[in-house]
Amino acid sequence: MEKDREVDRLLEIHDDLRARTKVWLHNEDWGEEGAGRLREEAALLNHKRYMRRIPAYRSLADELGVGEEVEGVEVIKSELMSTDDIFKSYEPIWIDRADWKQMTTWLRKIFHGEIPGDFTQVRTMEEWIQKLDENEVHVVCSSGTSGDYSFVPRDPLTRQAGMINVFGTYASMFSDMNVSEYHAAILSFRSTAIGIQSAGVEVAKVAHGSTFLYDWEMPTDVVRILQKGPANEEEQKRVEGFQRMLAEQKEDRYEAMLESLRECAREGRKALIFGTPYQIKEICEMAAVHGNVNLPDGSVLISGGGWKSFENERIDKAELLRRTEASLGLGAGSMIEGYSMTELNVMMICCEHERFHVPPLLEPLVFDESLMPMSGNDQKGMFGFLDPFAFSYPGFLITGDHVELVTGDCPCGRKGYGLKGEIRRAPGKEVKGCGGIMASVRA
Repeated sequence: MEKDREVDRLLEIHDDLRARTKVWLHNEDWGEEGAGRLREEAALLNHKRYMRRIPAYRSLADELGVGEEVEGVEVIKSELMSTDDIFKSYEPIWIDRADWKQMTTWLRKIFHGEIPGDFTQVRTMEEWIQKLDENEVHVVCSSGTSGDYSFVPRDPLTRQAGMINVFGTYASMFSDMNVSEYHAAILSFRSTAIGIQSAGVEVAKVAHGSTFLYDWEMPTDVVRILQKGPANEEEQKRVEGFQRMLAEQKEDRYEAMLESLRECAREGRKALIFGTPYQIKEICEMAAVHGNVNLPDGSVLISGGGWKSFENERIDKAELLRRTEASLGLGAGSMIEGYSMTELNVMMICCEHERFHVPPLLEPLVFDESLMPMSGNDQKGMFGFLDPFAFSYPGFLITGDHVELVTGDCPCGRKGYGLKGEIRRAPGKEVKGCGGIMASVRA
């Protein structure tokens, strides 16, 4: 009964933080100090739950001599943060040998419950992720340029919390838009468990209709081979076949996507385009060749993932907006740029002053090179956070992203924490997430 009461209290805190976030989104007083106290309470409750239920977290705490009862959240910030490497702390040879039973045993160490099912006959990563999903362990993965995947396991409660948070933040930016009224144009694969692209799949499920740039599953095994390099002739053939298919179909697939958007224009159906900045640049280039589109008023463009592996082809936001207006009929007010990551259940939205605003849902932190928390209002260092919505895995994390965390008033009118300027990978950290993935599968 004690653990049930803790979950009930966490859910109450979630509802309160979401209510405050709605007020915050309208630049009104959301009770900043009260929100901070709620986030601290959630962190302490999650600490107790992680101690009881997540073996990797318990091992870390035991090693440091920390028990279930701690004096305050500062103990968590200074002693119990994990780097995002925890989600790839398995032995890569287990994947090479297709030992998905061993991978499941490892996954249980960072998950808060038992994982049912027989995984001895599983042969591929796609089969593994699907079988986990059937047992209500919803794995989202991301990969850096090394090809070493991070696997983040969510139970239904954590998955639902993240979807509510992300959709709610996006919708509020467009007067509480109803996604079911839009046609979703997803610049990715129809089925994928990888990073922000998996969010696109979820958007498509609730939209009025959808079109995917690549109307098939993203083969995570092949992507891993592309990034690590083929180990034998069979892997080389798989890679060559996949790359050949992409190269042969790329232009046709973009033309099909543009025709879908033209159909939206003819019907007066609002479109929701979802993709990385590079993909948005690319569809504008294709429209310039195959014919521009003038989408209906109210259409939106949601971008995330940054340029990362496409640094040499980066254009500034003003130029990207100019191209989307010329090619798709979407003005500056129609684009939202978001920042999140596979390990996080919250989305940060960038304003016109190049600041990603941190909603009251999240406790943001900055860490120095020795991975110690930094104090003060304006700090530059490694981004970290305490995520109140991470039920099923340790949500006290230090990322590999280098940020400038500021607080106070922004010229856009929003107050509170924000990430100012460009977010880049910290020195020595590989490009991860959709930037690394899309660079690998680029035709």
